[in-house]
Amino acid sequence: PNETSLGFLRSGSILNGILLEGEHVTLDEAGSPYKSDGSLIIDGYLEILPNVTVQMDDGSSILVRKGQFRAVGTLEKPISFEKLSERWAGLTVEKKLGVSPGFQLLFAYNDVKSYTPVGRDDFNSLFANSQSKTLVRYCPDCSSSHQVIFYKRISNMTTFDAYDALTCNFTSVDNELNSDFELYISMEDYLAGTNEWSYCRFYSGYGFPGSCGEYYSYYWYFQSSTFLPTCSNSAYSGRDEIYWFLYA
Repeated sequence: PNETSLGFLRSGSILNGILLEGEHVTLDEAGSPYKSDGSLIIDGYLEILPNVTVQMDDGSSILVRKGQFRAVGTLEKPISFEKLSERWAGLTVEKKLGVSPGFQLLFAYNDVKSYTPVGRDDFNSLFANSQSKTLVRYCPDCSSSHQVIFYKRISNMTTFDAYDALTCNFTSVDNELNSDFELYISMEDYLAGTNEWSYCRFYSGYGFPGSCGEYYSYYWYFQSSTFLPTCSNSAYSGRDEIYWFLYA
């Protein structure tokens, strides 16, 4: 690995500072262990190879801000983060989501702005014409029960406006649980068709999933429509950071 313009990697194995956009640093076994003696900000691409140890000193942290962070070890050659102090601040990913090639981002939203790469009509068309008929909602601030939800359509979508139903008005019109769609919280359950959710309550003015839950009602995990300009009925506030993906 090479030194970078702001000294992110110094003296071979000391990490500190900012990894700039366009820069790529690889931490390999030959330079291990690496030591962080301050705040690491990742705007470029940081890759950690198997059998590497990163030692986190007092007050050090890793913030993946605009860049990418890849660390894939093996059972035989794991990647290790060792704390040299009780006062290291951990790893934070700031509004950045790594997604496998099997998922296409259709919609991203927070309380500041929305980003819809394909638009409302294409959102509905891509979903209706997809092979899987499955959308995945990611809510980073939700609990594990609602952080990742697979919405699998099992009935005809000729008259169903998926964009409106999922982002603005999650009602039961053409949208009954386990008649028109199924819900799962893991890829394993989705692929096997097991442990599908059994309870839903619907509301106009609330985004997905209303107050649906695996067995009973959960109220505060629906998508907020308050700040979304495409929602005509936007009187309610829920989760304000949401990502929707089409599963290929």
